[in-house]
Amino acid sequence: KPHSETHKARLCDSLATSKTWNKWRGQPSSLELTVRVFLEALAIDYVPSKRILNYIVDIFVPSRNLVIECDGSYWHSRPGQQEHDTQRDNKLRNTGYNVLRLPEPEIRDGRAFEIVRSKVS
Repeated sequence: KPHSETHKARLCDSLATSKTWNKWRGQPSSLELTVRVFLEALAIDYVPSKRILNYIVDIFVPSRNLVIECDGSYWHSRPGQQEHDTQRDNKLRNTGYNVLRLPEPEIRDGRAFEIVRSKVS
């Protein structure tokens, strides 16, 4: 039986603040940390691991209503993941959020810095 949107939202809130979630989610990935450094270098305020709708997004930039997702090559190349990401992005965009997906190679080689700068400037 599918869960209601209210149930999903409560579960998401509960997970985002629970010790279990934080242990499972662990520390931010090296990709997320790199993008945070980019934002700090640009003096842009951001919120890490922000709950939006029924999702926990990697980084949220309130001043631009911008969701930044840092896509690691391993996880985001798995079967079905691209379709899942597209559905998620569409839901976020349909509710007024801007979505920026940064692939691992662009973060690692520094190209993502200019992409981020163009989106937040």
